[in-house]
Amino acid sequence: MASEGYRVLVAGAGAIGAMVAWQVFRKDPSAVSVLARGERLERYRRDGFVVNGEHCRFPVTDAASTSEPDLVIVACKWHHLGEVIEDLRGHVGPRTRILSLLNGISSEDELARAFGAERVPYAMIVGTDAGHRGNEITWSGRGTIYLGGGPGIDGGLPARGAERACVADVCRVLDHYGIANTVPDDMLNRLWYKFMMNVGLNQVTAVLRLPYAPVQTPTLVPELRELMASAMREVISVGEREGVSSASGISKACGRSSTGSRRKGKRRCARTSRRVARPR
Repeated sequence: MASEGYRVLVAGAGAIGAMVAWQVFRKDPSAVSVLARGERLERYRRDGFVVNGEHCRFPVTDAASTSEPDLVIVACKWHHLGEVIEDLRGHVGPRTRILSLLNGISSEDELARAFGAERVPYAMIVGTDAGHRGNEITWSGRGTIYLGGGPGIDGGLPARGAERACVADVCRVLDHYGIANTVPDDMLNRLWYKFMMNVGLNQVTAVLRLPYAPVQTPTLVPELRELMASAMREVISVGEREGVSSASGISKACGRSSTGSRRKGKRRCARTSRRVARPR
């Protein structure tokens, strides 16, 4: 990686992707680009983005071209990941690192299979309320990116050798552009914690066709609380069978989390992840 002027390519310019792109863009407009093809490519070039009321024209890279960015940030929806992987084939150089900010626990494995585990740490973003409608993106909090370890890398614990260098490289780029980040002592555990929260809150409210308000009240309907807790316990059980370290420790938060809001759950995740020394 170059010592300065890091180049960042964003694949998936929805709420999270555009928010991260803006953070790079405000420091160096030439350092970031959004990956697209076809109609989306033309639309991005024609309309640009409106970020918290500010019109921004991020540079756009045609997926059919080639480039070698220092960091690729993948922020698409899961059902678009396969397409994004194909679009990235010409945009991953020998020293390119890939950071996935998708929800869930599988995107890093897919990216590692496509491009090599040595360049893909585990990662997630918490504490942001970013949303978008069309090309308009809004947020009041940018959140923090958590990263560390990676697929096949010591079970998600702080990595060594080339993998540890990968985490350090990504942190260096994020720090350069003022993007909040931290390296917890057990990243895989934190990733599954967020997955548990998403399953317990997002999926349950989706199945019941409920807004978040009913689960943000201090006193939940007992049946709703138990349904949320049951969904979270299922995640814990699967995590234990997948060899997630300290999966039982996640269960201690299950009851507490099922009584709080989605955003409160994210804050708790941030508080319980102890910051450790950066990889060198």
